[in-house]
Amino acid sequence: MDMPDKKTGAVVSALMVVAALAGVAVGLLWGNFGIKPPGEANALDDDAVVPAEAALPPDEVPPDVAARLAGLTRTRLTLIRSAIEDYALGNAGKPPATLRDLVEEGILGAKTLRDAWGRPIRYAPGGKGYDLRSLGPDGVPSADDLTE
Repeated sequence: MDMPDKKTGAVVSALMVVAALAGVAVGLLWGNFGIKPPGEANALDDDAVVPAEAALPPDEVPPDVAARLAGLTRTRLTLIRSAIEDYALGNAGKPPATLRDLVEEGILGAKTLRDAWGRPIRYAPGGKGYDLRSLGPDGVPSADDLTE
């Protein structure tokens, strides 16, 4: 068998790196954000993957961990907002009645509908808009709520 020239070897190596990175990205999306692989999006599971640190009282969570939990929740809120907009585009501009509609349509996985503390994301459609929020680390409506 002939050895490939340096240019061909470099191209093959670059393609392998791109394929590996794409695999990691897909794994992160499916694993961390609750997005289901095709064929699994209609599973209505209520199991929440909650980091152990999120179970601590809010004042006992180290600041860097609290920031990561808030960041994960903001990412989920952004994903949900995008899914609501996609749903509305296919339904004459009307947002879904509940977030469960997004799961039933196969747009999101059920785990995406919970914040990083394991509580359901709150959604209130009204008129032409909607309110989307997490109650934050303390779990009660207050100034630390995360909204989108």
